[in-house]
Amino acid sequence: MCLSPNLAIEVLSAGNTVREMDEKLHDYFDHDVELVWYCDPVQQTVTVYHSPTDSRIVRYPELLTGDPLLPGFTVSLPELFAPLVAP
Repeated sequence: MCLSPNLAIEVLSAGNTVREMDEKLHDYFDHDVELVWYCDPVQQTVTVYHSPTDSRIVRYPELLTGDPLLPGFTVSLPELFAPLVAP
């Protein structure tokens, strides 16, 4: 039995290629992942995928929601991409 997450989150880096990320996206959905977020810290966007062909881009300063998988979850992109500050 193979267990798959319901949500996969990828933080993109300069080394990621379009082909690599496309292959990962298909792998996620081939393994029954329901929702994929590709977070781009440079562009400050999150591409939300419900399937390999159904996506939308959330742009700074919009809200990212977890619907329908995480009802009630929201985070603003300014908060998501805020620099981490050590305590």
